[in-house]
Parts: sequence; structure tokens; C-alpha cells
Amino acid sequence: MQPEIFYTEQLAALKTANGLLIKRKSLLAWLRFTAAVALIAAIYLLLPVGIYYVLLAILLMLALFIRLVVVDIKNKNAIQHNLHLQQINEEELMALQHQYAGFADGATFLPADHPYANDLDIFGKASLFQYCNRTCSDMGSSTLSNW
Repeated sequence: MQPEIFYTEQLAALKTANGLLIKRKSLLAWLRFTAAVALIAAIYLLLPVGIYYVLLAILLMLALFIRLVVVDIKNKNAIQHNLHLQQINEEELMALQHQYAGFADGATFLPADHPYANDLDIFGKASLFQYCNRTCSDMGSSTLSNW
């Protein structure tokens, strides 16, 4: 399989999954709102029946609400992860089209005292570092520059 086809298919699948995650986020928001309204309604309607019923309803509705909040937090993390994967696939598609300007050029690692470091194009714009660089952290960039 050609890399461009692979990254394009991955990007399409990630965008579809992201749409579903955003719909789920909206559904979870409505469910949390409904749980809060149900909690208030349960207190109002069950108070004349007895305090034990009210306490039981409060416990159940709070447990449901907290569970919905936890699921929503996991969903938000999944959306962020999905967006990050989309960005990686878009960057790789750009790299396949020989557009490396979006990647770090490593100019900070260029040795100042080296007599012909600029001639080798190891660091800087349109350099070997920029061509190979897929790092996301300072430690990764430093390790790549040392290599």
C-alpha cells in the first residue's frame, strides 16, 4: 500500500471517529443535565413520602451523575487524542509532498564554532534534521541532534 493512500485513509477514519465522539459529547451533556433535573424532581416528589426515599434517590442520581462525568472526561481525552492523531497524519501527508516547513529545523543545535557546519545542511532550514525530525519533545529533539 502506498504511504499517501494509507495516511489519507487513516485521516478519513479519524475524522469519522471524531464526528462520532463529538456527537457522544453532546449526548453526555444532555444526559448529565437530565440526571441533575431528575435529582431535583426526585427530591421534590419523594420528600412527602419519606426521607429515606429521598436519600436513596439522591445517592442513585449522584452516582449516575458522577459516572456520566467520568465517561465525559474519558470522551474528551479521546477527542484530544484523535485530534493529535489527525495532526500527525496531516504532517506525514505534507512530508510525502516534500513540504517540511512545518517540522522543527534544529537551528538551535547548530554548532557556532564549527568551520563548515552551515555547508553540510545538517541543521537549519531544508536540512537533514528537518527532513528526519518527527520528535515532539525537547529531549527527543536533543537526542536526534546528537545522533
